[in-house]
Amino acid sequence: MSARARPYTHITARIHHYTSCGRPPVRSIHVCVPFPEIASALTTSRVRLHLQRHDGWPTKEPGSDRVEFYAMPHPPSASSFDALVALPHLRVIQLLTSGVDQALPRIPAHLIVCNAPSLHSQATAEAAMTHILAVLADVVTWVGAQRERRWATLGPRKSLAGSHALLVGYGHVGKALHAMLRGFDVSVVPMARTQHPGVAAISELHRWLPTADIVVVSAPLTTATRGLIGASELVLMKSGAVLVNVSRGAVVDTAALERELRQRRLYAALDVTDPEPLPSDHPLWTCPQLLISPHVGGNTSGFRERAATFLRKQIEKYASGAGLEYIVRGPRKADGGPGSTSRGLDSALFRRS
Repeated sequence: MSARARPYTHITARIHHYTSCGRPPVRSIHVCVPFPEIASALTTSRVRLHLQRHDGWPTKEPGSDRVEFYAMPHPPSASSFDALVALPHLRVIQLLTSGVDQALPRIPAHLIVCNAPSLHSQATAEAAMTHILAVLADVVTWVGAQRERRWATLGPRKSLAGSHALLVGYGHVGKALHAMLRGFDVSVVPMARTQHPGVAAISELHRWLPTADIVVVSAPLTTATRGLIGASELVLMKSGAVLVNVSRGAVVDTAALERELRQRRLYAALDVTDPEPLPSDHPLWTCPQLLISPHVGGNTSGFRERAATFLRKQIEKYASGAGLEYIVRGPRKADGGPGSTSRGLDSALFRRS
């Protein structure tokens, strides 16, 4: 472990998977997970486990050479990627993130990689709502006035009720945010890669941007979405409209957004930036009408409990051969595509004792 790497508490578990109580195990595997809450989550009627807890990386612990399923720390660090080469029987990498653009290039190509798009959806949607409300109410000005012990009376704040929102990306986060916005009497147009009933295609972005008071970006970063919100898109937005990005910084053209903000034509709230972390001398810090948070959308007090439940289901699926969910790279059923759920794995994966 490098001197600057943050140590993690890992649980290495030897899991016996039973078809029914009292029957011999049909599968015995070694898994490694990054925090102890998973132990209680794994104690189900179908699983028996032997645990070994250790701090730091799991590469030099007894049994680590037999680890097949590795749930990486959240967020992954350079040391956690370096540890992969020391796990010779590793088959599955389970990320605890939705985005995979930064992780995939660092994971050996022969490994199956799963993400966790449902794990952060509610928390990230809550963060998007927080950003929307904070910008509309000009909370930044209130905070500054409080620090100065100044009773600042502002003009009428922007109303969320009755506004029109455009959701650019309609996966788990977009759907959770849509449900929240309904409670605020907001008219919502969701957008996805392809059009289907009630959802517009992202190819129609230029048609819908001029109608929106609020534009929330939650689409994943891909070659197709990099720079999706650029100068030509920002100029189409209403004067006074709000742009919120909870996806990846590079989905929005940073230089183009800076120009619009300095003209005070738009408002923005960014939980993600490009570059990230944002250097202290970056011009975005001084832009007016901008709220920046340091990529904390999914970081809530309930994360570990949700992650433990998620990992229990994934490990049970792996142990039983039922097929993992959210495979983004690796063997899958012929009819599956990237991002689909409940995809099957090569049956040979489950023949090992």
